[in-house]
Amino acid sequence: MAHGTAKQIDKSVVITLRDVTYTGRYVYVQGGSFSLGTAFVGGQVATGNAIGVSAVGNGNVLAQSADGLHNLRCVFNFSGWTQQGTGVCATDDGVAYDLQITR
Repeated sequence: MAHGTAKQIDKSVVITLRDVTYTGRYVYVQGGSFSLGTAFVGGQVATGNAIGVSAVGNGNVLAQSADGLHNLRCVFNFSGWTQQGTGVCATDDGVAYDLQITR
């Protein structure tokens, strides 16, 4: 299993897989949302407000080992609420590993 940590500001990521550390960048696209809202009724007039917050998204990672000899490609789903995600990574030799990623 691969474990990664992503930084929101510079989009960098560090992934550890089988005692090898890979560093690189990720791309994340938010999709899906839900809304929280309230409404107040007084007489014949109703007023309300709502906030829409994107909750989930998908991402891709391209990373390289510290010695520059190995590459890692990953795809993941990510929750903006829990700041965690899961996915899969593939090594240069085509072996796939599960991924857990946090921010």
